[in-house]
Order: sequence, then structure tokens, then C-alpha cells
Amino acid sequence: MAAGLGSRMMDLTVRTPKPLLPIGNKPMVWYSVSLLEEAGFKDAFIVIRKSALKDVKKTLEEVHPVNINLEYILISDSEESGTADILRHIKDKITTDLLVVSCDLVVEILLQNLVDLHRIKDADLTMLLAPEPDISQTSVPCPKVNRKLEQDYIGIEENTKRVVYMKAVSDCPEGHNLNVSLLERHPSFTISKRLMDAHLYLMKKEMLDVLVDCSHISMVKGELVPMLVNKKVEITKKQKLGNSGQIGLDDFPADDDEEIDLDEAVEQMCLNYVPKRGEVRQRATCYAHVLETGLCIRANTLVTYCEANRQIAKREAAQNLAKAPATTGATAGATGKQSQQTSTDSLISESATLGERVGIKWSVIGDHSKIKDQVKITNCVIMDHVTIDSGAVLTGCIVGDNAHILGKAELKDSIVGSGQTVNLGKYSNEVLLDANQMMEI
Repeated sequence: MAAGLGSRMMDLTVRTPKPLLPIGNKPMVWYSVSLLEEAGFKDAFIVIRKSALKDVKKTLEEVHPVNINLEYILISDSEESGTADILRHIKDKITTDLLVVSCDLVVEILLQNLVDLHRIKDADLTMLLAPEPDISQTSVPCPKVNRKLEQDYIGIEENTKRVVYMKAVSDCPEGHNLNVSLLERHPSFTISKRLMDAHLYLMKKEMLDVLVDCSHISMVKGELVPMLVNKKVEITKKQKLGNSGQIGLDDFPADDDEEIDLDEAVEQMCLNYVPKRGEVRQRATCYAHVLETGLCIRANTLVTYCEANRQIAKREAAQNLAKAPATTGATAGATGKQSQQTSTDSLISESATLGERVGIKWSVIGDHSKIKDQVKITNCVIMDHVTIDSGAVLTGCIVGDNAHILGKAELKDSIVGSGQTVNLGKYSNEVLLDANQMMEI
């Protein structure tokens, strides 16, 4: 899902589509597509805005190519659609169970673990949860930015991993009450408000029928999942019966020369056993795979976008250092006269050029950027094709692609829009955009 407008970070997405915002020198959308590729997927739909098609295709096919067949589903630039709306739109193209991934998700996960839980529990929807990121110390332009994360009370049975309770914290200003009937059905479960919904969902194809029947549903996370958790959704499940009226091996068609794995067949029989012939109506179920450790963050706000860059820079810089221990920092491959003042947790593109006595700490430097002599950069995200003239000092800034920072300019905790030229002077807590561009922080 890459059709989001990035409304909570509009100052960055006015000229750059949200899926193409860089995170650690790769576009945001690359991480979710790469996740599918690493998991063995051969084909995927990618939902994007019509205006972003050309640039996204070029990025995923030429600049950062992926080895997966992508079919692009186009959404009008003026259309406001939730995930559920989009799934209804492409329903006829989907013939199997489906995995839905948000393009702003950056995660390190073995997807097979989530798939195993989904199959073993015969779940109708399985979601990925992870501890919410610690953003208390994340350096962000404009310090008054809202750092509050969206939170939910999520109740999970420890033994089964079934989600039995879910409610937004914002809907419970005075706390929340649990129904007696819920406690009777599920006497033992744990509630937490520190788990983040990663917006990665594995769901049965039948869930699309639910979305068609419930056409008022626009969002998966905010509407469909709570309905499943609260047992307000029923789906039709077909029985798998043999000729005798009982489940048998003839329910698992095979070629004449194909051997049947008896263990797998027995497992499938157990998972799909229904005591009656025909179809039955069952309440849909929702389960959660909780990622205990590792990277998992949604770059859907200015704060989490900065934190995602920090995390990726830290990880990739460590990997680069391990591969080339003789180099200084993460600048191996970058063109420069002297780069000894770059920290080991910065990430600098191999196509960037560095001048003399450049100091870079805890920052990301994008492709083909030119950092001239005696420039100091700390806690910044510098996007692609940026030019920073000699003597400039930047601290806690985000600089959009093709921007030009003139010599000896000093910027602190500021955002520079794409294509902007910043003149000599001191800037603090400012958003430097065209006059006709929107700002939302």
C-alpha cells in the first residue's frame, strides 16, 4: 500500500511522493517490497497515486531494482481511500489469501513465523505487532512537533496469541471497562498499550467478501480489525470432505506421479476438520504475531521518519564498518578529499562527494549530494542531489532533494523543502518552503 498522501508530514511530501522519501539512502517503498522479495514472493500488487507511477517504477526497476513482478494499481491523486477501500477496488484481481503491507513500514522479520501462526490457528486475519519505538530522544526539526504516538489497548491470550480486546487509547479518556462476558470467554489475557500495530496483515481471501458486504468500512486497522476482535464478523467456511462424507486423502488432489506427504495431509485434515457436511458460518478470528526484538517502525510522521533514518543509518553503518574495518565511519565509497571527521553511525551515499575538513555526525547523506569544504552536519537527513556550500553548519535538519544551502548559512532544527535555495544567514526552527506550499507539523 503506497498510495498514502503523507498528510502528517506534508512539509516533506509536497514535491516528493511519500513512497519515495529516502530512509537510509533508499526510498521508503523499497523496504516493504524488499521484505516481500526476501520472503520468497514472486508477484505483488503495488497501489500508488497516478502522479507517482513514473518515478516509483523507475526507482524499483532501475535505481534500486527488486527481483519481484510488480503490477501497479493506480489511485486518483484526488481520491481519499483507506486500505479497506483499496482492497475492495482490487478484489477481482485477488485469487488467494493475501498479505497487506504498508509502504511506510521498516521492519526486520522472518515472515515465515507470522505465516506459521496464521496457518496453525486457521486465523482469518493475523496482524504484526511490535513494541512501540522510543522516540523520546529522537532529534526532530521544529522541537514543538507533536511526539505523541497513536496507541491502542490490545489484549492478547498468551497461550494462543489470539487478539481478544482492542480499543484506541484516545477513545478511553477515563480508562476502560471490560465486559464480564469477555472475561468469561477469555479468563486469561494480557492488555498492553505499548504495542504498535505495524500495518502488516495476513488475511484470508474471504475477508474481501466481508469488506464488500460492509461497504462502510474504510480502514483495516481502525474498523475491520476491531470488528473481528469484537466477534462482529461471520464468514462462510467450506468443509473438505471425501467421497465417504469424511475427510480423506482424496481431498488433496495430486498428480499421478506426485507423492503425498502424509504428515502434511494429516495436519491439513486437522486444521480444516468440520463435523458437518456443506458450509458453516463461523465467527472470524484475529491473531497477532508479536515481534519481541529487532527493528520495526512506521515512518508515517515526522518524528518516526527521523527515527527510522537514525535506526537504518546506525545499522547500515555498522554493517559497512564490519565489511571494511580499515575505513573511517560509513563513508567507504564516497568521493572525498578528507572524511576523517565523519562518525561511525552516519550513512553517506557512495555517489556523494565530500570536501576538505567536513564533519558529519549521526546523519544520512543522499545520492549525488555535494558537501563542500568545512561543512558541519549533525543529526540531519540530507536527501538526494543536495548542494551544501563551504562553511555551512546544519544541526537537526531535514533537507529536501535538489536543495542548495549557500556558504556559511547556519540552520538548526529546520526543514528545507525540495528545490529550495537557502541564502546566507541564521535559521532556527523554520520550515523553508515555497509560499504556496502547505506546512503541517
